[in-house]
Amino acid sequence: MIKFFIHKNNVGLTQTDEIRVFLPSDLGEAVRAGTASRGGWKKNAKIAVLRKSHNGYITLLSVLVVAAVGMAIAVSLLLLGVGASRTSFALEQSHQAKALTNACVEEALETIRETNLFSGTTTLAIGAGSCSFGVSLGAGEIRRIFASSTVWTITRKASTTVSAINPAVIVVGWQEIP
Repeated sequence: MIKFFIHKNNVGLTQTDEIRVFLPSDLGEAVRAGTASRGGWKKNAKIAVLRKSHNGYITLLSVLVVAAVGMAIAVSLLLLGVGASRTSFALEQSHQAKALTNACVEEALETIRETNLFSGTTTLAIGAGSCSFGVSLGAGEIRRIFASSTVWTITRKASTTVSAINPAVIVVGWQEIP
């Protein structure tokens, strides 16, 4: 049996280093047979210090961190895209509801022009939405029109005031109600 006494401070070894001794082939056979001289093998032997490298672990961890950051960016972009799509859809519904409310007010004005004493409520279905308007009589020819429409979940309302009906319908105020 061959014993090595290498002081780790003399050769710069650490606890994770591995030491291998390479003997020439003919000397190796003599050592295995037990016929080698005690000090003769030391001149021909080669000692290799193999340092255990952590480069593979560092690379693997770097790849995992970069992949995690990439996934986080991808998920956030997808969520932002979905949010923007929902906002755009709600904005489109709001514009449709406003147009439907305006169409309802126009229909109420046409009804007032055709029937001077019209008052009451009417509901209309136009396209994907519905609207309703109510006309209330005021003093003389003054009429108040309240209209509202709903497209999916968006509701828009408007109030209109008419000051005269004959010879033409005169609209004094037209405002959206929150």
